[in-house]
Amino acid sequence: RLFYAAEDETVALRLRLARLHADLRDEPAEALGHLELILDELPQHRDALDRALELAQRIHDPARLLALLDRALETPLPSEERARFLERRGDLLARELGQPEQATLSYRESIRFDPGGRSARHALREQLTQLERWPAVLDCLFVEANESPPARRIELFEQAAALASEHISIDAALPWLTRLREARPDDPGLLARVADVHRRAGRFEAALGALEEQIELAPDDEARCDLHSERAGLLERDLHAPGRAVHAYQQALELASGSRREAILVELDRLTTLLGRPHERAEILEARLETASGEAASELRRSLATLYCVELARPVEALPHLEAHLETAQDGGQKEMDALAAFDAA
Repeated sequence: RLFYAAEDETVALRLRLARLHADLRDEPAEALGHLELILDELPQHRDALDRALELAQRIHDPARLLALLDRALETPLPSEERARFLERRGDLLARELGQPEQATLSYRESIRFDPGGRSARHALREQLTQLERWPAVLDCLFVEANESPPARRIELFEQAAALASEHISIDAALPWLTRLREARPDDPGLLARVADVHRRAGRFEAALGALEEQIELAPDDEARCDLHSERAGLLERDLHAPGRAVHAYQQALELASGSRREAILVELDRLTTLLGRPHERAEILEARLETASGEAASELRRSLATLYCVELARPVEALPHLEAHLETAQDGGQKEMDALAAFDAA
């Protein structure tokens, strides 16, 4: 009957044959052949296309399914429907045919026809990640973040910062940390990360500025003390400004207590010695002496006595320290005799 049918009857007969093969005889491949013949003549026949796509999926024939999708995309389609077909094509290329490059092209086309298509954008990001195209992955994250609610946006910015740092450069994370700062302006931890990025990139003044902002947000004196000490280290080590480092340590000292105070005084002692500031060093040693005891106190007194005698020419102030040092001598008196000789010379 199909052989003798008129042209306008052929489509209906092939549709009936396709149903017969697919539903009653469980012969989906034969049914698909009839539907493909219909589409050869009438590419826009929607019933034939939908049924053909279903059967190609059922017999798990990705090559024929891809051909059907390509054939459909050659016909006029509404934008949303074209986007859906393109996304399905991308899924097929990525998951069944192992062609991630072609899959990314299909996903991009899908997004072009339906910019709000989140599933296509997510699939595109997965393929770009597989291809290790990190700048493009970051572009996807940026668009996705801007379309997401605040909590999700922060998660995506964090993800982007981590990817940028790991796969591009530590400096590439900075724009994402800046966006996070805009979302969480009162988070001192973000400023610490910004400072670290600047430091590792060699932008030490910028790192210093981030630390100073962090001090303003610090929750207590202990945290502020640590940040001032960190500033001092950066100033001395990276900016080669020991004088500015002394000022930073002095700010830390105002907030310090216990072992922190002693550690800061030790650094100030070292820096004032390095800078040749005997008057300031004398004040530092006097402050250290207030909490010192035993041999440590004896050594501090000896240093103070020498400082007053030799560098400051104030032997009267050296005398009580020298006497106390002599009273607690533990080394047979040689060092004390040396100090006394210096005192006598002064």
